[in-house]
Amino acid sequence: MIYNFQSQTLNVNPVELAQKRLKFHQEKGLNSPLSIFEVANLMDTIIFKGSHSNSEKQNLIQVCFN
Repeated sequence: MIYNFQSQTLNVNPVELAQKRLKFHQEKGLNSPLSIFEVANLMDTIIFKGSHSNSEKQNLIQVCFN
């Protein structure tokens, strides 16, 4: 029996996710669906958790599909 495995690695680093969402917000401009509170929360994630990310290992999840 032969199995074909496909794997995908997902990055769950909250700082990188916040940066991506803020970049999307900047590109959308006035048409962005994010509220000012969501943007402030994302900026807090980058500023306050970003300084601790160097000492922690990056969280990675690997998912295999059959």
